[in-house]
Parts: sequence; structure tokens; C-alpha cells
Amino acid sequence: MPITKLVQSLGTQASAKKQRAAAIARYYDNPNRCLQCGSVIEVKDGMKVTEARSKKFCDRSCASSYNNKMVHKRHMMNHCVCRALVPSGRKYCSEICRKAVHQLRPKAKSKANASLYVISWRQRAKLRAIKYKGGCCQICGYDKCVRALSFHHLDASHKDFTIGGITKSWIAIQSELDKCVLLCANCHAEVHAGLLVL
Repeated sequence: MPITKLVQSLGTQASAKKQRAAAIARYYDNPNRCLQCGSVIEVKDGMKVTEARSKKFCDRSCASSYNNKMVHKRHMMNHCVCRALVPSGRKYCSEICRKAVHQLRPKAKSKANASLYVISWRQRAKLRAIKYKGGCCQICGYDKCVRALSFHHLDASHKDFTIGGITKSWIAIQSELDKCVLLCANCHAEVHAGLLVL
């Protein structure tokens, strides 16, 4: 290669470096900042200044944090068997509901197992009804055993059916629950004996 061409190419490279240094200096006078953390977006080796100007985030971590705040991916969209809202990755709101479903649901459908499905549905409906009425005895606050809780009708003349004694839709059960209070076995017996007055 002739010396003149070599000198020209070296001069061109030197002027390109000077231009890049001037462009970087202008960029740092008014730098672009990350939308998430607010730090200055650096001009790295091999990166054009225009690329740094167009970037909104300093790295992928900041970009994902910012975008996840803007678009929530974990909506409360599933319903438990008791109708409580649960995150999209879960099926049950509590261990009680999970055990109620898995222990009582038979493995195969048949006429012999049909009564087990009814029992399972009624027990899930009772769990849902207990949650609807507050989850504990209205008098003493007892909530340890679900079997010890029962529904007492405030006015027996308005009683349409016994809750848990018949399979009904949730809407029918809910309208009947509005006529009741949730009591533990002891308080329920004392109310019927006249020792407690509601």
C-alpha cells in the first residue's frame, strides 16, 4: 500500500474518532435516563450515540420491572370451590377447601359413587356458606371445627328448608342464609333451650 493512502486512512480514522468523541460529549451534556431507575444510559463500546438516545432503559432488568408494573400479569381471576377469588395460578383459597375436594371426590363416576358426589357437593356448599356468614359463631366466636358450626333460623315461620339437608342452588342457599345466624353447637343448643336470646 502506498504511504499516501496509509496516511489518508489514518487521518480518516483519527477524524472519525474525534467526531465520535464530540458526539459522545454532546450526548453527556443532556443524557438519556432510564425510566425505571433514573440512571444515565451509558454509551458503550461499539454502540452508536443514536442508539443510546433511543433507549428507554439501562438494562433488561429495569425494562421488565417497569413493564410488569404497567401490565399486571397475576390477576385474581380464578374461583375456588367456595367461590372466593384466588390468583390465576391457584385452584383453592385455603387448605380446608383443597382437602374437602380431594378427600370427598371419588375417583371414577358410577351410580354407586353418585351419593359421594352429592355429599362432596353439600360439604363444599357448607364451607362456602360458613365463609358467607363470617366463618365463626356469632355469639362466642368459635371457629375450630366446621362440623360444630350450624345455621340457626331467626324466625322459624320463614324457614323454607334446612341448610345442608337438601341439595339446592347457591342462590337459593344464599337467600336462606340471609334468614340465619351462624352458631356453634353449644350456643345453638342454649338458644333452643332459652338460655341465650338473640
